[in-house]
Amino acid sequence: MRFWFIVIAVLTLVLLTSAAGCGIGQDSISMPIEVTNADRVGAIAFNLVYDSSVLEAQAVEVKELATGANASYSTSTPGKLLVLVQNAPNINGSGTLVVAKFKVLNTAGATTLEIEVVEALNLDTGEPVGTSVSDGSYSGTTDSVEPPIIIFG
Repeated sequence: MRFWFIVIAVLTLVLLTSAAGCGIGQDSISMPIEVTNADRVGAIAFNLVYDSSVLEAQAVEVKELATGANASYSTSTPGKLLVLVQNAPNINGSGTLVVAKFKVLNTAGATTLEIEVVEALNLDTGEPVGTSVSDGSYSGTTDSVEPPIIIFG
């Protein structure tokens, strides 16, 4: 009887400490990169800057707003993820452009995710398109993400 009590107590402890918001945190996170008001964008490149003592960039995948596009990325500089989305048939509207995958190095840490050097080209003319940005953030203590946003127009 005592054996089962100990097993149940240990399992309960494991489940509670694994839950979000209990201070243990996640091993990895997915950070959406959002876009608003895109109008016939054919390519976009940007740097995502973050604290490399908190996160380590792992991968980038194209999402619904950039369906059919090719995404490439570089993680060669710690704390900076270079993302290039090109050959897009037509990036229009608002939504998730890509999702950046990160390994969490410090579950008690926090970092701003700042978008730098946005270069976007019009699908029809190849001319640069004006953008502004809104920074995102990650907090390991609350297991929360706030996606960065690229704003067109």
